[in-house]
Amino acid sequence: MSKQPTITGFFKKSAEVLVAENEKVPEQAEPQPENAGEHSERVETNEIDEAAGPSTAADVIDKPTIWTDKMWHKKQQLYPWLQCKNGKLGCSFCISAKDLGPHRTQGRYLSTEWQATSVTYYGNSQEARLTSLRKKIYKHLNSDAHKRAEEMVNQQKKNIMPAHIDVMNTEWLDTTKRVFRTSYYIAKNDRPLNDIEGLVDLQIHNGLDMGTGLHSRSSATAIIDHIAYEMRSTIWKTIKENKGKVSILIDESTTVSGISTLIIYLKAQLERSGEAQFLFLDLVELTNGQSAKEVHTALLACLKRHGFDMDYLQEHFVAFTTDGASVLTGKKSGVMELLMNDFPNLITWHCLNHRLELAVDDAISELTGINHFKIFVERLYSIYSQSPKNVRELREVAKSLDVQLLKIGKVLSTRWVASSHRTVLAVWNNYEALCKHFKDKAAEKGKNSTMYEGLNKRIQSEEFLLDLALMCDVLFELSELSEAMQHRSMNIVKADRCIKRSMRSIETLKRKTGTKLMIAKDAVKEGKFGTVPLVSNRRHVNIDANALIDKLLDAMKDRLFATCASGTVRESAAYQKLLDQICFLYPTYWPQDLDLNYGEEEVRSLCDRFSLSRSSTVPAFQDYVDSQGRRVPDDLQSLLRCCSCIPVSSAECERGFSQMNLVCTSVRNRLLVERISNLMFIKLVGPPINAWNPEKYTKSWLRKHHSASDERVRKRKFEEDAESQQEQTAAKQRLWQLL
Repeated sequence: MSKQPTITGFFKKSAEVLVAENEKVPEQAEPQPENAGEHSERVETNEIDEAAGPSTAADVIDKPTIWTDKMWHKKQQLYPWLQCKNGKLGCSFCISAKDLGPHRTQGRYLSTEWQATSVTYYGNSQEARLTSLRKKIYKHLNSDAHKRAEEMVNQQKKNIMPAHIDVMNTEWLDTTKRVFRTSYYIAKNDRPLNDIEGLVDLQIHNGLDMGTGLHSRSSATAIIDHIAYEMRSTIWKTIKENKGKVSILIDESTTVSGISTLIIYLKAQLERSGEAQFLFLDLVELTNGQSAKEVHTALLACLKRHGFDMDYLQEHFVAFTTDGASVLTGKKSGVMELLMNDFPNLITWHCLNHRLELAVDDAISELTGINHFKIFVERLYSIYSQSPKNVRELREVAKSLDVQLLKIGKVLSTRWVASSHRTVLAVWNNYEALCKHFKDKAAEKGKNSTMYEGLNKRIQSEEFLLDLALMCDVLFELSELSEAMQHRSMNIVKADRCIKRSMRSIETLKRKTGTKLMIAKDAVKEGKFGTVPLVSNRRHVNIDANALIDKLLDAMKDRLFATCASGTVRESAAYQKLLDQICFLYPTYWPQDLDLNYGEEEVRSLCDRFSLSRSSTVPAFQDYVDSQGRRVPDDLQSLLRCCSCIPVSSAECERGFSQMNLVCTSVRNRLLVERISNLMFIKLVGPPINAWNPEKYTKSWLRKHHSASDERVRKRKFEEDAESQQEQTAAKQRLWQLL
């Protein structure tokens, strides 16, 4: 008679069967050798022991510590849903699904460990840890909850419900698209939002069906906000999907209505193989003050609102560029310092255009002749900017002399140096007309005849002409440098080359006479400049050309070759170190005899700074050096794009403020900052009206809003009311009939 099994024996046997089943790994879960038990564990252990070389900080990938990089990549190929955070595993399907909803039943629920990315191994030995992690993955893979979560995520990607809604809204799509184009035209051309009704009426009279709704100012506002939101979401999603590196540019300004704002730009990669582009991100109102802490908080909040969380920024935030305001670049508690605390590898950059302006201001502050020249030019500006009569008379004089008149502005003021060059060039071009106009005004013996006589005596002096010619030559070189650094394609290597070339050109002016100065000296020898006789004025304070050039070169060295504003030795060394590391990537700077390990240390340092893998980038750089720079390897492209992502100037922010002033004018000063931001985004980032397709935006609108032809919306009254009809007299109606 067979022996009856006991309760204890039954549970013991069941436990043995369960352990045996868990140790078996099916072929469809993960390919294994024939003897899959202990042998597979020994294979994984040997892979760890035979890993090539010691791991470095740049090679560390976020993965369980018991796996090698090769094992982690293999697991990711087998299980695309597998993700890791701080060495612990999670499931992307379970995280995206969040909850099973109606599919949840007794015993079927999403694992909180896999959702929280906190699955880890256990065991005392390496083999036991590998086995435990493999069992957890296999068990989760075959669980009903995981399969349901995968189905839900795949259905969400197909957008089944939105697709059904789009089909239902097809008959109202065309009329709503026409209203969308009209609203987009208003935003793209800085037109008042009230123009929507007039533009809709125009299209109706041209025979188009514009529906009966969405014709009001509030509807146009909502449509513009919707378009801007969808455009932003698409761009930022693309950047994050491609894991593009980003740099941030910020600046502060005040609107016409007196609201303090912070403008934020990105320089980011939209595609893995594409170059970095400047993109307007947002215009933020600083409601709590303009301190460094408030600006820092507003900046991070704005980035988070658009999907750039701290985890993404820690790996992909490359550089931060701004002007020299103490709130932004302060050493102790500026925004730069606060961001450096959050992102230790961040490159902080003080705008080169602003640094050039500081260098010019330093150079001219101690030169008496420059100050006298500046006062005289500003006097000319005030005469012709405040009196239309003087402008008209000067225009008539220029016409009689067959001279094309140029506008005279301010010189060496708060505007950039290129504006100063245009001003002195205008004075040089208008020289004969100015002299004749001053002479005519002095001969009138009027109220200001003495003033014009003094101006005429000053402008006809030989010394003033020589000073004007010198300033034209010097400011020409500076304006060329300033405009070059404002170019969107400028990077740190090109900028350094342009700065050094401009400094050499300015230094050459000490040995070689400039173009304008040579013409002025010839005119002094002849005793006249064109038709204007020149006289000597001993009371004139000349500009010392050599002193000006020396002070300008010294100031440029102090200001431009430093990573921040103050230009200390430490900062100059940091600037030069970063520049030298990047120069190793360009064959132009390579010596003729290259060592076997040329530039490897510098490339490793850049990889650490930009969070790139050394294991793929360094060999790619070696291949690049061996090929003598003929072809850039694919694995090196990411490092080159990171370097080109560093913005050297915040000129883009200045362009953004110019656009802000076009949107928020004195007659539109009640616009909210959020609305200004949306209008600016469409104007700066959106395609032109003839290249914009409104279908995608219209479909997303109709999923949650009424269409232009919806009978349920409030109808617009096209007929005039009785009172306005009564106001129209019979005479007016007869007149209109004639017209």
